[in-house]
Amino acid sequence: MATLLPMIDIGILTIRDDEFRAVLDAFPDDHAIHRGRHREYTLRSADAGGGMRYQLAVLRQIEQGNGEAQEAARDLIDDLQPSLLLVIGIAGGLPSDDITLGDVVLSTRILDFSIEARKFGEATTYSVGGGPVAKVIAAGLVNLSGREVELGKWWAALPQKPLVALSPKNFYGPIRWQREVRQKVQSHYGPGSTARPPIYSAGTIASSDRLVKDPKVLFPWVTTARTIQAIEMESAGVHRATRSTPMLAIRGLSDIVGFKRSDSWTRYACASAAAFARAYLRTRQVEVR
Repeated sequence: MATLLPMIDIGILTIRDDEFRAVLDAFPDDHAIHRGRHREYTLRSADAGGGMRYQLAVLRQIEQGNGEAQEAARDLIDDLQPSLLLVIGIAGGLPSDDITLGDVVLSTRILDFSIEARKFGEATTYSVGGGPVAKVIAAGLVNLSGREVELGKWWAALPQKPLVALSPKNFYGPIRWQREVRQKVQSHYGPGSTARPPIYSAGTIASSDRLVKDPKVLFPWVTTARTIQAIEMESAGVHRATRSTPMLAIRGLSDIVGFKRSDSWTRYACASAAAFARAYLRTRQVEVR
């Protein structure tokens, strides 16, 4: 007898175990397991606003990286045909006056820096791939400020923010970069700063197959695209896989490149991204099937 496929509205991809657990904690309702042709999925439901509910399929990747992300996204789409694919997890941030540790970045555009050329005696160059997310999703993102009622106080259940130690030994990289990072971090967490809940920002996310902690790696990236707000290792692969299914990356900032912080920021950023994803679904950017 053929097994009936669950009717899935939203597919969610996570990479790390802490990201996976944070998503499951954010969406605790209607637990079930579905074994598809390619993968096993954890099924949950979510508030879609107006008394409607989305059906979710949550998948943790087997490995990190854009190659596995592309394969996982294709498997999820082939198995369950969701209307929207979300990548939920953590990312690194750049020094910024606007966003910082614990804040959430939403992808209006994915830049793929996976293909690079390294020639002897020459600077590294990149063949930048990727592109914008689907217009219907991007249009909703830039209008989220008009949906504050649906979003609500999405951060309310988050734990207290971890402490930030501004000791000089916690900054690294070229001196000019250290100076900029110190200035930006102090503006958010230094003496005289005003405590605030995490915020969200829609913008460009850069993705590659390397874990970037070295500021020098970023210099050609930010020269190519000055609007980068976050860097990570999976969204480019998902973007490649989703030709007809829209996708969106929702990333909590667990790092600022050039600043050593407590590991507790990783847990906080996982929870922050998952909490915002729950609020985002209440704005019903795709119809319930």
